[in-house]
Order: sequence, then structure tokens, then C-alpha cells
Amino acid sequence: PDSPDRFSNDQGGAWLTLAYSFHSNPNAVLPPVDHNWRGFYWGGHVGHGALNAVTSGVRNNDTRLVADFGESAVTGGMFAGYGLSFHRLFVAGELETDLSAAAWDHERGPTGRTFSMEKIGGIGGGLRLGYLVHGAALVYGRVGVMRSHFDIDLERVERDQTSFATLEEWKNGLRYGLGLELPATRNLAFRLDYTFTDYGTLRLTEPSGNDVETYEASESLFRIGSVIRL
Repeated sequence: PDSPDRFSNDQGGAWLTLAYSFHSNPNAVLPPVDHNWRGFYWGGHVGHGALNAVTSGVRNNDTRLVADFGESAVTGGMFAGYGLSFHRLFVAGELETDLSAAAWDHERGPTGRTFSMEKIGGIGGGLRLGYLVHGAALVYGRVGVMRSHFDIDLERVERDQTSFATLEEWKNGLRYGLGLELPATRNLAFRLDYTFTDYGTLRLTEPSGNDVETYEASESLFRIGSVIRL
């Protein structure tokens, strides 16, 4: 009988919890912070990132395998932007950069393909559009473009011969998400931010030069950051 495949699975996640009280207590309500929502700002963030890819390629007997691989890791970066407020509406243009340790690998032995993907970092920009809730919080959505650096390695063992192929590519992706910003002082706020980025297809030519391995890459990020307004 054929040898069964073995899968080593793990899961990571981040959760944001909101609470609502049905019994109002006027003494428990704090006055809103006189926060400066307009002008230039900058800050940094750390968080949890998950890199995922749906891979597809030709295998033995000209069959095509489609499989989903992924891994999570710590991510961090910085951002800067300019915001405007119109009564309770908020709009901002923002630039960002990040570094990531997200990487996954798949090994099939003693013969077959061993391949891996790593996201090293990226730069991007976008727009944030939000709503100021009584001056005490900013709820916003965001959309933009992220350009990230990927490193893909492929090793193929067939008939006691080993061949290698690599791909290093900067790939553009569409990033969108939601966030919450909470002011602490007039010029300092804290941010909770979730985004999803679709990078589309990366293509790696097989060592034989005949077949192409494709990677439909995407990334999920949950980040906590601080915002300093000038």
C-alpha cells in the first residue's frame, strides 16, 4: 500500500473583545480627552501575522496537486500620515513599513519536492476613513497597496538527483481592514488594527525549466500600536 501523508498542524490567533453595559452609571463615564485629530502623526506597531499560500504544481504522472500552507509569526513596523477631521468624520493618508518573521516550509521525502515561502518585509500606503465616537474613540476602515518582499525556495529529488530553484520577488498586494484608535492625551493615542492583504499569484519555474509552481499568497495581521500627533 502507498505510504500515507502526514500533517503537522498548528493554529495561532488574536481576539478583540468588546463589552456593553445595559445599566448606565453616570459616575463611571469619563469625559472625552481633548485630542488633536488633525495634522501630521507617526507611530509604531507590533502584532501577530499569518502568511498563507495556496500552491499548485505538476506532480508525478502529470497530475496537479493543489494544497494550502501557512504559518504565523511576530510582525512589527512604523507608519506616518496626515489626518483631517470634519466634525465626526476623519480621513487620513498614511505610509507604512513592516518587518516580518512569517515563513512556512513543506518537506516530502525521501523523494519529491521540498519548498518554502518567507515574507521578509514591505512598504505601502493607503487611506483611512473613520468616524469619531463622541471624541472618545475613532472607528475606521482602511484600504491601500502593500509592496512586500518574498523569498521562495524549491528543492526537487528525483531518481537520486537533486535540483534547486529560488525566487526573490517584490509583489504588490491590496490591503484592507478595520481599526480602533483610542486617545490617551492630546497628542498620544493607541491603535488596534486588523488587515488582510491579497498578493495574487507568484510563479516559480521548476528546476527542469518545464513546469511552473504557483503560489496564491495572502497575509492577515493583527497589530497594536501607538500614535503620536505633532
